[in-house]
This record gives sequence, structure tokens and C-alpha cells, in this order.
Amino acid sequence: MKSVYQEKLKRNNVLDRLRDLNITHTKQGQPIEALGYASLKRELAIAAFREQIIR
Repeated sequence: MKSVYQEKLKRNNVLDRLRDLNITHTKQGQPIEALGYASLKRELAIAAFREQIIR
């Protein structure tokens, strides 16, 4: 079983990556800090997809 510390590190890593992309809120207006890990991963995937389209 993964420790709470590991889960927190993973969540913070995704938060940092989203912030690096200047994403602070979801399309629905929810702050990313309020999201769980699964939702953060989904937002990161969407952001990565958008980055690829723009380039």
C-alpha cells in the first residue's frame, strides 16, 4: 500500500506541472488546488494535448 506521503508527492508534482503551464483553474472555473489526484491527472492530460495542438 502506498503511503500518504507518496500520494501527496505525486499530487504536488502534477500541481507543479500544471502551474508551469500557467493553469490555475479548470474549464469549469474550479481552482486546481481543490482537485484530487485523478482530476489533476486529467487536467494535465488535457493541457498536454492542447500544447501539442498549438505547436
